[in-house]
Amino acid sequence: LLFFFLFSFEGVCGGTTLLPGGAVLGLPRSVLFRSDKDIVESGITMHGAPVDWTTEEGKVLRETLLPSTRQTNFSIAHELSHIKHHDSFYPITLASVFLIVGYHAAISLPKYLPPSFIRVEHAVLAVVSLLGYAVVSRSVRWWLEYRADSTAGRCNRSYALGGVELMKKRKRIEDLFRVPKKRVSYENFVSSYFKSHPPYSERLERLEQLSHTSSGDDSDT
Repeated sequence: LLFFFLFSFEGVCGGTTLLPGGAVLGLPRSVLFRSDKDIVESGITMHGAPVDWTTEEGKVLRETLLPSTRQTNFSIAHELSHIKHHDSFYPITLASVFLIVGYHAAISLPKYLPPSFIRVEHAVLAVVSLLGYAVVSRSVRWWLEYRADSTAGRCNRSYALGGVELMKKRKRIEDLFRVPKKRVSYENFVSSYFKSHPPYSERLERLEQLSHTSSGDDSDT
């Protein structure tokens, strides 16, 4: 298992321990921050320009980018859960199943339809297959994220509280830079509906419930 750091608010992981190449786990570089000075001198940019740390947005970023120990522990445990459960296989398997089913449907349905309907049938099949895959894929990805949150939060109550802290901070950043409703477009709706991670508000609610039932020390160490 190899670790690396990346310029992102989200952790990532890839590969699997079942294969010779192993797995990699990437954490946001913010887990290395220990003070406001580290954040200000980190060279973070927004839309290609340096962040003005004296603005309201800059202040919020400074407050949310400074991690606690239990927040970092939760982030690592969350990604390790993905690796432990070999979650990378799910999207691959799902895509393969849809591809095989779609292929057999495309070559089988024309046998039962008149020639004039073949083109229409292919177009309808393509649209239904793509939409079906998108909806099922999103459901699977969200379930994997919820399971990883739950696995990490059940390690110890401090881990669950770390997850609560992390979701609150991410939600605060999301709310700060959210596109105003009057500017919401079709592209924004599609990207929001089919995004790979569940809403922070839903993850926060689940983790708060978990923090009330988890046992163990809740200290930030």
